[in-house]
Amino acid sequence: MSYAIVNVIGVLFIVFILLWFFVLKSKKAAEATETGLTVNVNGGVYSPGRIQLKVNQPTTLTFIREDSSSCAATVIFDGMNTSIELVDVNKPYTVVLTPTKTGEFSFHCSMNMYQGKMIVV
Repeated sequence: MSYAIVNVIGVLFIVFILLWFFVLKSKKAAEATETGLTVNVNGGVYSPGRIQLKVNQPTTLTFIREDSSSCAATVIFDGMNTSIELVDVNKPYTVVLTPTKTGEFSFHCSMNMYQGKMIVV
């Protein structure tokens, strides 16, 4: 009987973890304004990690690298044929992106440890 209780608690815990990471913790994408959007790079994450852009509209993204790890030094934009080097810590670097098609595109570091999403509408 006690094995059944332990198993039920274990299964409930696994379901909670899956819900937390894939449903409850999902955030709305930050919309880029006419002046652009600032993205901070720190602690293994991009903040905001989800960005909403408009198709065929040039958008200026400013990245500020707050993390001194070497992985934080490069941002690669999948589907855009673009990357940016963030050489110095705490210095803003800008890139202008003009998405030509709608969809979801990722941006990440060179080792794919830092990850973000661009939603183009």
